[in-house]
Amino acid sequence: MSRKILVSGAAGNTGRAVVNCLLNSGHHVFGITRAGQSLSEFDQNQNFNHLELDVTQPMEAKKCLENIEKEGHQVDVAALLVGGFAMGNISNTGEKQLKEMFSLNFESAYYLAREIFMHMDRFGKAGQLIFIGARSALEPQAGKDTLAYSLSKSLLFQLAELLNAEGKAKGIRSTILVPSILDTAPNRTAMPEADFDSWVKPEALGEIVNFITSSKADILQETVLKTYNRA
Repeated sequence: MSRKILVSGAAGNTGRAVVNCLLNSGHHVFGITRAGQSLSEFDQNQNFNHLELDVTQPMEAKKCLENIEKEGHQVDVAALLVGGFAMGNISNTGEKQLKEMFSLNFESAYYLAREIFMHMDRFGKAGQLIFIGARSALEPQAGKDTLAYSLSKSLLFQLAELLNAEGKAKGIRSTILVPSILDTAPNRTAMPEADFDSWVKPEALGEIVNFITSSKADILQETVLKTYNRA
């Protein structure tokens, strides 16, 4: 069944893999990037729309959904993939680091999720919100040296649970995927001695997102899905 799916962070390593997988499965994708970022490899696909906005700004998120509605579309699924990473423990994590991680990892998801949730509710339709969590937000020992990052990601777990509490009667579900380490070029450069085969391929995450959007996943009741591979 073809669905209309919004993907934020579409220009990233994970975002491109997710968009590609969804388009190959016949879905209509709205790919969101910052201004000036190219998604030229998808431009010729008639099922793809490229949207530019700053997802950390609530008014831009609001206008995005308004414009989608004006074009006669209704979003069935949203995969909110924007995020950022930073090292730092309690001794060297201050206001700047906290605000930056909070904006990139929580606000970027919250403002869009809020508008999409209300959009789905307005049209009285079931829907799916997908967030990307972090293992370090679940395991304190792993998160102590990425304090601001882990704290900001931990809010997504609470957000997904709260949205599920409100969305249960409406048929709007929220799921948070938790990869271990994504197999991307920057991560390989940062950890050249690691076992890359134990990491999570962006393409594999795309397949999981694709599965969650399908009716086959309707029986899933778990909010948190750990996608650790062997890392």
